[in-house]
Amino acid sequence: MPWLDSIAAAITLSVQWLCSIISAIALAAPTAAASQPAAFVMAADVMTAVKQLSPTSTDDEPLRVIAAGPNRIGVFVVGRPKKTGPAQSRPDGAVQVTEGLQLDQVSAIVRVLDGSGTMVTGGTLIGPQRMAANDPDVDVIGPGQRGKSILGGDSRRLSTGDMVIIPAGVPHGFSEIERPITYLVIRVDAGQVLPLDRDLISQASAAFPAAKQSPFYCDQGALTPTVRKRHFEVLGPRLIAKRMSVRELPDGYEFQLPSDAATYKEAAEFIDAERLCCPFFDISLRATPEGGPLWMRVTGRPGTKQFIAADGADWISRVSLRH
Repeated sequence: MPWLDSIAAAITLSVQWLCSIISAIALAAPTAAASQPAAFVMAADVMTAVKQLSPTSTDDEPLRVIAAGPNRIGVFVVGRPKKTGPAQSRPDGAVQVTEGLQLDQVSAIVRVLDGSGTMVTGGTLIGPQRMAANDPDVDVIGPGQRGKSILGGDSRRLSTGDMVIIPAGVPHGFSEIERPITYLVIRVDAGQVLPLDRDLISQASAAFPAAKQSPFYCDQGALTPTVRKRHFEVLGPRLIAKRMSVRELPDGYEFQLPSDAATYKEAAEFIDAERLCCPFFDISLRATPEGGPLWMRVTGRPGTKQFIAADGADWISRVSLRH
């Protein structure tokens, strides 16, 4: 898609810029605190984050947050998919902004990846409201104040490639978003409140605890009658007949299939249903280079291989095993 291509080009330049900024900050930190290893943010990481941003609401996602001397430095991707504006002014001259902020100890360096809008910086945040200690945004942007308008600020239009440096304590916010905007942000946290990478992982684990393990049982009732009939009476037998070889693995099996488009679609459809009736399987479909064969790998926790051998005997029979 053209818009993804343009973002990809912007990301490549932005990652180069990102490395320069982080290096400069790291060099400015006391040498005695140089025990923290370097952190890499690759273009592919940024692109993946961009693709996962919410298409309907503002989304601010962390890529890396590390300790760097007296600061914490975080790299984030932000998406604002909703158009706003044109800019509106109050009778006192204050300009209305979307999600106006004035952060206590977090400075931001912004580079626009795609889209355009008008940002207001400086001046006075009107009617500021203190962010609650349990506000989920504190872990992303740091503590500070919110407001809906800024008086006496500087309005600048930003578009792809533009940058803005926002020191801690400076009010800022978008008064207009002409085109859905996506940008990279480096946040320099002098208060050391942004969760480090390991803390982010712990928070994610707490928010999404490990799922209960499913029993080794093929739950055909998880499929609709139409899907069940096609899965067991059409797709399964058809793919079994197409097997070219079988590889025995320590924790399962891998099945070699032809590389034609029809087989690929059938295998993908088969896997989609298998994930429902046998949720304990770890299934992947791999296409080898230069038009080589497909490999459908079915593995899982201890006991999975034995289940396949018993319940799916047709899949591993009548084919010589390759180890």
